[in-house]
Amino acid sequence: MKEQLNEIPCVVGTHAATKALKNGDKILIDMNAGIIHKKHSKEEK
Repeated sequence: MKEQLNEIPCVVGTHAATKALKNGDKILIDMNAGIIHKKHSKEEK
C-alpha cells in the first residue's frame, strides 16, 4: 500500500493488536473486514 499511495496506513482502535504485536512485526491489513493478521516468518512456523 505504501508503494502504491506513497503513504503509510494508519490503523486505530486496535487494543488487542497493540498487546499482541511487537515493533517490527510484519502484518497484513484486511481493510474490508477490519482485521489485522500477523505474518509469521518461516522461523516461527
